[in-house]
Amino acid sequence: MKKSGHITEVLKYAFIITVCFFSIFPFYWMLCGATNTSADVITGRVIPGANLFANIKTMLSTVKIGRAFWNSLRTTVCGTVLSIFVCSLAGYGFQIFRDKGKDTLMNILLISMMIPFASIMVPLFKMFSVMHLMNSTLGFILPTVSTAFLIFFFRQNSVTFPLETIQAARVDGLGEFSIYLKIYLPIMAPTFAAAAIVTFMNNWNNYMWPLIVMQSQKMQTLPLLVSGLTAGYTTDYGLLMLNLCIMTIPTVVLFTAKEICFWNSWCCKIKVQTKKIGGNLEKDTRNFCLYFSVKKIIFYLLCQTLPELQLQAGQRRKFLLCGTSFRGTFLE
Repeated sequence: MKKSGHITEVLKYAFIITVCFFSIFPFYWMLCGATNTSADVITGRVIPGANLFANIKTMLSTVKIGRAFWNSLRTTVCGTVLSIFVCSLAGYGFQIFRDKGKDTLMNILLISMMIPFASIMVPLFKMFSVMHLMNSTLGFILPTVSTAFLIFFFRQNSVTFPLETIQAARVDGLGEFSIYLKIYLPIMAPTFAAAAIVTFMNNWNNYMWPLIVMQSQKMQTLPLLVSGLTAGYTTDYGLLMLNLCIMTIPTVVLFTAKEICFWNSWCCKIKVQTKKIGGNLEKDTRNFCLYFSVKKIIFYLLCQTLPELQLQAGQRRKFLLCGTSFRGTFLE
């Protein structure tokens, strides 16, 4: 029985390592490509080269990487903050003030998720042209300010919100908006963090809508700039890989910050739970770190190095929350 358990463990970790290799290799190849010449990238060289500074010099002299980076960062941050604020308020209202009419409206919003965004781009283009919102930050973020998925996400996560807390706050004289800011937002902070990462990545990697609304070179975002590098007769793949590396920096920083906060909070919970059940703290912590972190890193690298897959919102949400079921199993 013990031998069978060891075989299962070996197979599990062998599978994780294999999948991790195929997931991390494109990211590693991209980093190596940034240090090699275009010819080396084409021939499939998978070791770092000595052409990094030459690629940087070419990038600074041929493309406006700083301006594109700032455009992407500005539109993404503004869009994320506004979207989280609007959708969280809507989700809060749909769950706390429930009635038959609101449930019907929520069902209509869920049906709207089946309409592809590409089918409404032409009407949006005509409308934004009339409103003189082309080549503007507002024109970029308005279509994504309120999404059915984020409203549904906040509404479903608000199911576990204690209504007794809201009733007590009302008795103490707090208004609804003060309850939202001082009680709902701190309690639902993990939900806000997950929604912020999903929205940030969607806005940062957005290509189709900026291609339509950002027609000026001065308003060009990073996805448009990277796409333009392949539009000529010849493509400098070393330069292309370098720009892709720069494009991943904000999401890497955001993801790392989120993981640090998550790890600090869950380490405390693991210590408390391990003391209760009399387990091995060092072994349990190591298993938790290996299994959960590798699982999340695999999906993160897939999202970053294979953007053409464009994982659906539900799959991205599953990636961000994939540790929920494991955490419950681990701590039981």
